[in-house]
Amino acid sequence: MSEMKDPKDFLTALFDLSFSQFITVKIVKILFIIAIVLAAIMAIMVLVSGLASGSVVGGLIGIVLTPIAFLLYVLGARIWLELILVVFRIAENTQKMVDGDKAEAPAAGDSEAEAQSEEQGTKYNA
Repeated sequence: MSEMKDPKDFLTALFDLSFSQFITVKIVKILFIIAIVLAAIMAIMVLVSGLASGSVVGGLIGIVLTPIAFLLYVLGARIWLELILVVFRIAENTQKMVDGDKAEAPAAGDSEAEAQSEEQGTKYNA
């Protein structure tokens, strides 16, 4: 599926009751940006609470663990979104293969096409 540039196409796909178009592939960038923003907010909250604890250990833990937690959260979000994209791309490619097979399928009773396929089968079996 090609990327939709027109907002009308996006809204059409969003309200497509037959689910023939996927919008997840189009909005995955926005979802990743939201995940990064949420990770940053979480990291700032952990850092502030660690520094506000008043203890040196709490401050050090906040300073050391905050970047690690941020990176792990962003990495997890990226991997999850990539897995979702893989599933959708498999579905798109499978649909393309099905559509291609329908276009290339010989008509029923087409003896010439059947003869050619049998001839090709004997070439590969030899």
